[in-house]
Amino acid sequence: AAVHAALEEYGRVWLMQQMGSKWVVTFRAASAASSFIASGALVVEGAPRPFKAEHFHVVGKKNSADEDRLRTLLVKMEHPSRLGSMQIEDCREPSAPVAAGTSLDWSIRLTNRGRQPRTLLSVELPYQPADAAVCFSLKGTPQSKGKPVQLSQTFSHTQAVRLVSRPGAAGVFRTRLVFNFSTCVLEHEVAVEVGDAAPPRSLAATAAAAAEA
Repeated sequence: AAVHAALEEYGRVWLMQQMGSKWVVTFRAASAASSFIASGALVVEGAPRPFKAEHFHVVGKKNSADEDRLRTLLVKMEHPSRLGSMQIEDCREPSAPVAAGTSLDWSIRLTNRGRQPRTLLSVELPYQPADAAVCFSLKGTPQSKGKPVQLSQTFSHTQAVRLVSRPGAAGVFRTRLVFNFSTCVLEHEVAVEVGDAAPPRSLAATAAAAAEA
């Protein structure tokens, strides 16, 4: 988590992978990567020495294909689409009792309300440190590994999501799901309140309750 926090000072981190004593990092924005490389090294509190900042050279046909797919995704993410014809629903019980140290499972339904067919290539989540207070994950077929989903008019795709919280976790935790279509991406923010004082509820449900009051 300390390495991730230090890297986020340069920009939002999309992907991290530890390889021995090194970390391979992909920033969401190219400008963040350039600033990091220009800094020369990453100083992390508690680390015995700084991490050298350098370009990582991809080797191998499979790795190159994965890198090309990732590069295409990041380019599309620079200009996320609103896709007003695409309806997104969080399918969860707002009053479900979920406390710190437990998990929450729910689903997100994506429905094409427009006339133009859409091809959903994958559903993506940004990197999260393994020791974070909460961890969001996608259930079912691993992201980017499933077959494309054809969404014609009124057709839907349901994505199962899980949140696992550590004991003592408290606060509002957020992440962004990225629906990766063939021509664009659609981002959807997920926000969940976690704590032991009262059952956590989605922020949407909390706002609705306040409006009724």
